[in-house]
Amino acid sequence: LVVGRVRRIIEACGFAFVQDIAAPKVEQYLAQRREQGLSRQGSNHHIRAIRQFVFWMKREQRLGIDPLVGLRTLNVATDRRLERRAFTEEEFRLLLRAAQNGKPFMGLSGPTRVSLYAVAAGTGLRAKELA
Repeated sequence: LVVGRVRRIIEACGFAFVQDIAAPKVEQYLAQRREQGLSRQGSNHHIRAIRQFVFWMKREQRLGIDPLVGLRTLNVATDRRLERRAFTEEEFRLLLRAAQNGKPFMGLSGPTRVSLYAVAAGTGLRAKELA
């Protein structure tokens, strides 16, 4: 993900050489992407990715100064698109019922999914941790 974000920025901004990297070009590219629907959070992810790349180049002595020193992340509170929250008890019951009666998903039968969802809800474990 990080590498893909860095590549998109480098290609879109036309950075061919290390000395081409410039904060205003990155800001302009991300502003255009936000006009096309990229969220502020998504924009921040891209900023962090390109800054990590520049940090790596400095650490490896491939770059003398940080050309992105003025590049700042945006306030995501003003553009919150997804509010995470816990299921209500009724929503969780509906989920379990749908899983129980549903077709196999990702190689897991309905009853197996019900068990995994119950363990996840009770422990807070995520899918990869459960796997």
